[in-house]
Amino acid sequence: MKTLIFKKAQLFSIDGLISIFFCIVMILFIMSLWNLYALRLNENLDSEEMQLLSFQITDVLMKYEGSPSNWQNNPENVSIIGLRDETGKLDEQKLNTFIQMNYTEVKQILNIERFEYQMKIRDANGNVINSSGINASINAEQVVSTVRLSLIGNITRQIELTLWK
Repeated sequence: MKTLIFKKAQLFSIDGLISIFFCIVMILFIMSLWNLYALRLNENLDSEEMQLLSFQITDVLMKYEGSPSNWQNNPENVSIIGLRDETGKLDEQKLNTFIQMNYTEVKQILNIERFEYQMKIRDANGNVINSSGINASINAEQVVSTVRLSLIGNITRQIELTLWK
């Protein structure tokens, strides 16, 4: 009888190299996708934080008198900036004091040191009457604006707060 001798092929040849190559490519692909989604998530978190801050700041500025309530007489001692007067309208003296305050101090009081801000007061036609802060640059990564309507005296004005980084 004849015995058949079969030669076993070596596994670690071309097939092995191809499978290792594809594994490395897949790992690199998954890592790059992971990094891409992590960056997008961080951008979304920053944007949502800026939207929330912008809304909260305009809310505090327009609904509260500030602390102390007569802070416009001594702005160095203000702990919470509020622009409302006792009647529910925006106080023009508080608004003017806010606009003239030091930019860095306002950022510290509003707790927005990581961002830049600009606040604009517009008339009914959209013309800027007064502003405070720094214009958002062309190179800004993210820009968020909140617009509210309010009475200053007996005239309706738009209050626009823009946060950017």
